[in-house]
Amino acid sequence: MGVLPLLAACVLLLNGSAAIHAPGPTAGAPRSIRNQLPKHAAPLTLRLVGGEKAAPPMVMPTEGLGEWGWGDTFDRVVYRLQNVMLSSPAYKFLTIITFMGFFIMIGASIIKAVEYLSGAEPQSWNVALFTAYSLIADAPGADAVEVEGIHVISRNIIFFFGIFTFAIVLGVITATIEQQVDFLLAANHRVVEKDHTVMLNWSERTIPIIRQIAETKGYKATPVVIMADKDVDEMRSEIEEGLGDLKLAVTVRSGCPTFVSDLEKVAIGYASQVMILNPDGQDEVTAKVQCVCSSVLQQRCQPRKKHGFGDKDLHTVVVQSAPSDLPELLGFTPVRRSQMVQRAIAGSVVGHGLSAVFTDIFTAGDGCQIYVTDLALWPWLAGQTFEQISVLFPDSVVLGWMSEAQNGKWDVDICPHNTDVATKGMKLVMLAASQHMRCSRRTPTLRAIDFVAGKSCVALARSQRCTKMSMVLNVLDGNTYLPDRISKGGDKVKVVPFSQCQELSLVQLKAMGLLNIDVLVLQHFRNEDGTVSSDSDAKVITTCKMIALLRRQAAAEGKAISNLHLVACMHRAESVSLLQTVCTNPGMSVEFMNSNEVEAGAIVQMLSTPALKPVYTALLEAGSDLFLIPAPLLFTSGLTYTFSDISRIVMQRKAVAIGVKRADGNFELSPAKNKRIMLQETDQIIVVADFE
Repeated sequence: MGVLPLLAACVLLLNGSAAIHAPGPTAGAPRSIRNQLPKHAAPLTLRLVGGEKAAPPMVMPTEGLGEWGWGDTFDRVVYRLQNVMLSSPAYKFLTIITFMGFFIMIGASIIKAVEYLSGAEPQSWNVALFTAYSLIADAPGADAVEVEGIHVISRNIIFFFGIFTFAIVLGVITATIEQQVDFLLAANHRVVEKDHTVMLNWSERTIPIIRQIAETKGYKATPVVIMADKDVDEMRSEIEEGLGDLKLAVTVRSGCPTFVSDLEKVAIGYASQVMILNPDGQDEVTAKVQCVCSSVLQQRCQPRKKHGFGDKDLHTVVVQSAPSDLPELLGFTPVRRSQMVQRAIAGSVVGHGLSAVFTDIFTAGDGCQIYVTDLALWPWLAGQTFEQISVLFPDSVVLGWMSEAQNGKWDVDICPHNTDVATKGMKLVMLAASQHMRCSRRTPTLRAIDFVAGKSCVALARSQRCTKMSMVLNVLDGNTYLPDRISKGGDKVKVVPFSQCQELSLVQLKAMGLLNIDVLVLQHFRNEDGTVSSDSDAKVITTCKMIALLRRQAAAEGKAISNLHLVACMHRAESVSLLQTVCTNPGMSVEFMNSNEVEAGAIVQMLSTPALKPVYTALLEAGSDLFLIPAPLLFTSGLTYTFSDISRIVMQRKAVAIGVKRADGNFELSPAKNKRIMLQETDQIIVVADFE
């Protein structure tokens, strides 16, 4: 009589309601048929067995037992118990205690039953329970006393209960550990970080950017957290392969960067640096949504901070495929995709060999980089001229300075006039191997030099140019930046859009007039939608090989062909050796640029130092440029000069010397001012100057 109320109470707790099911026309029907019946059946009338008078009708809720049946109710009870037992660590612990207590009760009952059957002296229930616990848990210091006969069998039975209990404990613990490991591997839980770097979206620049961050000395906004609509395992695999031996803490999360819930998952509101990449094929509206959402979340979580140039300010870089004013209005740093690379390519056309110089400046590593420092660090510089300041830095080059304009923006002056004076509040633009630069208070002793008046460095560089015609392959429709920049250097430019370069053949290349040009810029091969093809490197190498064959054929036929300089864009460093092998023909020279690495390096520099954006704009897009000046035009070949002497002579020709390039292609940027350099006839001086 006591079992039914207990069972009813259990079902009431598990289901929320109870009902009594009376045999009816559907009692023996299949479950599928019973589940199709209405949930609210007619009220049941209960009659007392053996009585004449009927009890009043009792309406019972029919959800639960009334529609499931006893067999279904048992399944439902087991199902609910399973879910409850494994729903949380507390319930799992309670499950272990419950099973252990159940087996202890059974063990104690067996001990008492054996004592009764054997006629032995009965023990108290406390002793029986402790004996059962000792056998089940194998508790140390509580060994059972020696027994004989049927007592041995009973205790062995209890011991096997202990083995079963241990199996339950082990299974629950193992399952919990597996769940936690799966949870961590799934990598979709919320990131708990602060002052970290967040990258939104996945593009072909993601891996190069991660490499550049790993190689950047003193990068503090770690770890790097990536949120992209991409499989987690796939992202991890590509990152591991891309980093190689480099060390960097990277966390990945899979989700949609336009969802606020997913942005909160990577703690973007608490990030100090954010990078919003615009992959090929993504519309600008999506990028704008991500900009606004990240800005709002950062304002909510870090209300006392703002976006700015300071080290403690928030920094956000937005890589755009089309110009937009929204990022600047939000205080972000907008970067046009591929524009810096194209500018560097144009510089390589103007001065052969400058691609390596651009790569050294833009990418992290052991080379030199551009830094922006406050003039207030060296207060004695205020009031001095640009020429006086330049000689006070023994191991770095002063490129110019920048001052804040009335509209809140910064005016950058690269290569100012010798007599221009620095004022308080300015920032110096420096080229150095390290951000830790030294500045002397006293002007060093300078050797007397006889300055000879002559043409400016820009005029000298242009007078040495022999290029007559340049050709640019694989130009995106409507993108005239690269051709315009090359033509500004004085070249005639022929443009071939990427749509005409899908299936190049020897006949097509010959018809393009490749035998009559001096410089060929071979950009990435693209798909029909404009995205970079995965086999772009292979197509670049193949095209170069076909050009070499055409030139060899023309030379065999006795035709006059000019020297050809190739500037090729490559994706992978391992493809460069193949490209150099192909271009070994006489009259052909080649220089390459890993466009993704160069652009990634510039983006990382602007992310950590947003003040570099106006500097790069002035250096790459405005009036300044890099030039290679033949050393004999300014110096006597075979003589030894200090780099300080070289810098002073170049400054008189309206330029800033930043290094020396040797005939074998090796170069040195920002050497020590007191370093002695013997200049040969084939050497070149690397300078920064304004276009005239």
